[in-house]
Amino acid sequence: MDIELEFFRDYKFKGNIYTKCTSDFYTGEIKYILFEHKTAHSDKKGDLEEKIIISEKKENANKLVCFSNLPISVYSVSAFIGEKKLHSAKMDIPSTSISMASINIPTPNLKGGLKLDSKEHNTLSVMFFPDGFNCLQALQEKSPQAVPIYTKWKDKIKFVQSFNPKDIEKKIEFYSQFEQCFNIFDVETDLSDEELLSLAKELESHIFVKYCSLSIDPDYFIPPSEVNDLAFNAENNSITDTPDFSSKQGYLDEGVGMNVRAA
Repeated sequence: MDIELEFFRDYKFKGNIYTKCTSDFYTGEIKYILFEHKTAHSDKKGDLEEKIIISEKKENANKLVCFSNLPISVYSVSAFIGEKKLHSAKMDIPSTSISMASINIPTPNLKGGLKLDSKEHNTLSVMFFPDGFNCLQALQEKSPQAVPIYTKWKDKIKFVQSFNPKDIEKKIEFYSQFEQCFNIFDVETDLSDEELLSLAKELESHIFVKYCSLSIDPDYFIPPSEVNDLAFNAENNSITDTPDFSSKQGYLDEGVGMNVRAA
């Protein structure tokens, strides 16, 4: 039975350790045991290590298992598949190598630069911080002088969570960053595009809003014109050759690497 045990963590440790057994043939249940390695005592022969069971979990092969809320320490994991046992190498998580406190990385400001994504049919999304519903309440309790645009149109505005909370909860187990998705809300309204832009700028001026985003309503998104160039041949149920899109391909900064820039 060919099974491989994987064992890893996030680069910036946040208390989560992940493990998984992968196999092309076996799909049954596997028992995982997470161990913490501690120095029991020292003598002339060196340090004597103590291996402590931290947690046990069961999951089918090829599915990810997450051990969460773990402190910085040294860990290993063992997998039990019937009579077969697999053991990982030890994972040392020192605080000095993971801490980013000594590196001065400015937090990116996501506010500003607001503009309409299209001349019409724009939609507005708002990310509140630190808690969506509490921030919404804070917005509603603001005086008319503090939020004049919102006050003028609040009867025409409804904030709805962008993502299903149940879907977010499933993902948080494996990656805690998904928790911020609870704070993203779509604005349901019949305001004009220019009115949406004014509202977005006012909302971004408050500390409880992390950013606003304006984008075209997907229902009105127009596909590239080249799609219309695909001539359908009804006689033989086929289409013409795929158009040449090479002129639309390239790099942001050609010759220096990936097609991305740091945020």
